[in-house]
Amino acid sequence: MPLIRRPSKAAIAFSAILLLLATVIFFKLADDVWFRKGFWWDAPVMLTIHRFSSLPLDALVIALTTTGGRALPLIFLGVGILLWRQNH
Repeated sequence: MPLIRRPSKAAIAFSAILLLLATVIFFKLADDVWFRKGFWWDAPVMLTIHRFSSLPLDALVIALTTTGGRALPLIFLGVGILLWRQNH
């Protein structure tokens, strides 16, 4: 018995529909940003985020921005490995 089975036609069709829906939503948001230079909810979200600012969080965000977010997958990988080792 193979470990990986071929997906059914229904699963492939469902995945294609989800991909198409995600693409349409992405282009709609991109269109809003391009023509309006932002969303109506940008200011409230920024003000809410600003309320939680602190020196450690600022340092973390600056580090993630500087690395281009490349460190984030490594962090998730490290946490995943730690959780996996804890369970086994």
